[in-house]
Amino acid sequence: MDMEELDFVEEELETSIKVLFVGPSQSGKSTIISTLTSSPPPSKTLSVSYNEYSLPGGGERLMLYDTPSSFNFQGHSCKNVGGIILAVDLPSSSSSYESAVKGAGVLLGVLKRRVDPLPPAVVCFTRWDEADERGWGDRKSEFSEAYREVLDTCDAFIGGMYSVVRMDCRVEKDVMGVVEKVVGNYRNEEEEEEEK
Repeated sequence: MDMEELDFVEEELETSIKVLFVGPSQSGKSTIISTLTSSPPPSKTLSVSYNEYSLPGGGERLMLYDTPSSFNFQGHSCKNVGGIILAVDLPSSSSSYESAVKGAGVLLGVLKRRVDPLPPAVVCFTRWDEADERGWGDRKSEFSEAYREVLDTCDAFIGGMYSVVRMDCRVEKDVMGVVEKVVGNYRNEEEEEEEK
């Protein structure tokens, strides 16, 4: 997708929700979209990839924007974003979570400056199901603490405007749970705007 298209497909329907997927490389962003849309993940790219998903029963249409980890939205003010999904991978070792915390902070800082207005985010801790094979075994409290640091970073950048999900991004039920949170957040924001 051309960088200038980040001001996005503006002929969107009233029932569409623009969703940004952000997160470090290999955190599961493309896999979540692939699971949701039943389409193969895009090849590695330095540009934004785009897909759509319509909720069952004729509900909202989700406009899914998968941003590369290096993408900094430079020169773009992303308007009318209805949801943000921040994917954070389960650290492969007790030391690697520091890069996840740092990466989350950088991404959230950029989003806070570029996305206007900033919608609530859903923070997805992916590959939680792989704890044993990644050598964490029964040390889940240890990486829970690592994730606490990611959430502290969220608090610093976007206040309490997020919810948290632990998931396997290859499992449709988990992915649909994330979608329901994004849509629920969006509807709540819309209702609050109408009440003003």
